[in-house]
Amino acid sequence: MQLSEFPQHIADKQLTVLNQEQKVRKLKDILQTFDREIECAVAFDAELKNESQRKSRKAELQADEEYQGTLLELQHAQDALVKLQIEAELLRSQFSVAKLEFRLSLAQLETSIAA
Repeated sequence: MQLSEFPQHIADKQLTVLNQEQKVRKLKDILQTFDREIECAVAFDAELKNESQRKSRKAELQADEEYQGTLLELQHAQDALVKLQIEAELLRSQFSVAKLEFRLSLAQLETSIAA
């Protein structure tokens, strides 16, 4: 990759990171909505007589396929986000190394011309 291409590649990767962050936030919001609905269902269930029964009912509701699917999707999205962040950092590091290598070659060229 040419030195001049790095900024665009870095910006593209950062936009991808941003998109993934938005996906993670959306999934977290969905889970928070589920959790609020579960909390309300448990709080207003007159059949639940004690904290142990409420905890059990909450766990039962959280075992729902849709809830678990969203939770799994969130975990995958968070993993993908971390991977993208690592890739973005790698691009920035490669850019720094490329700039240093360019400076070194320029300095060597100047030294050879001066000699």
